Amino acid sequence: PDQQPRFASGLAVGVGGEILPETVEKMLSICDHVFVDIQALIRRFDNINGRVSHVALRESGFFHLLPRVAFLKASADEAVFIDVEEVRKWCCVVVTHGKDGCEVFCPNGAFKVAPFVADQVDPTGAGDCFLGGFAAGIVRGLAVPDAALLGNFFGSIAVAQVGPPKLDFNLIQVC
Repeated sequence: PDQQPRFASGLAVGVGGEILPETVEKMLSICDHVFVDIQALIRRFDNINGRVSHVALRESGFFHLLPRVAFLKASADEAVFIDVEEVRKWCCVVVTHGKDGCEVFCPNGAFKVAPFVADQVDPTGAGDCFLGGFAAGIVRGLAVPDAALLGNFFGSIAVAQVGPPKLDFNLIQVC
């Protein structure tokens, strides 16, 4: 019989509408931990004028998958489209607050994680960098608070530059 490959983790990250519920469901079936950025799940683009809007997570077609998601990341602006208190019963919800760090809401508790100071030049991609750093921390065995701190670190690097961040791996060793 054909064996499906297994993966330690997967990232479901997009801009809006390009990730289908079936894609996340497949990821959940082949990955031990799936990290999901809510942006791609709740953001919609109007076909006529291109305007961006959001739908509630419950209406997105992804809500039923939450019990199998390890971590759901949302910006503070996106978090209003989910019921954090309800969703945290099934998975950890990480809400980013830009220059104010982030909050983590898990079934067994909640806590804030301090930010790294950065001179913001361009916020584009900060959430992606946060989630990449956070996921890398979890995959490497860090506790959730430490992984969130690493996510904040990568987010701070992202906002201090225009375009894709240039990483200096010596900085990571200092952390």
